[in-house]
Amino acid sequence: MDQLEEIILCFKHSEEFFIKNTKTIEFFLEINIIKKEINCVRCDGRMCIMAAGTYIDGYAYRCPSKACRSKASLKKGSKVATPNIEFVKILRGMYCWVYDYTLAQAIDFCDCSETTYIKINDHILQVIFE
Repeated sequence: MDQLEEIILCFKHSEEFFIKNTKTIEFFLEINIIKKEINCVRCDGRMCIMAAGTYIDGYAYRCPSKACRSKASLKKGSKVATPNIEFVKILRGMYCWVYDYTLAQAIDFCDCSETTYIKINDHILQVIFE
């Protein structure tokens, strides 16, 4: 997590991955927070990332086997993932945590409710202390 904190310290508010969830996902793939592929639990094939509108982030792992075609959330196996919160909001929450934003500043920057920001913050602390 220290390496991630150092990377976040170099960010600017205008960075594209703070605005678009797809860019956040690309960034998380680049720094290995999200896996590019996972094993399918049904057929043991390699699941790849594909667009999936039914998932909050717009993407999911999908098994390429025609007999299987199972799907799994990108959050599966990712330490920074919290259910029902977009990756872009998690990244913004990390930024707020690193820069010690006040609750009001963080809620505004993350564009989320107080409850959601507290969930993100609690999850960040949980990951750090594991």
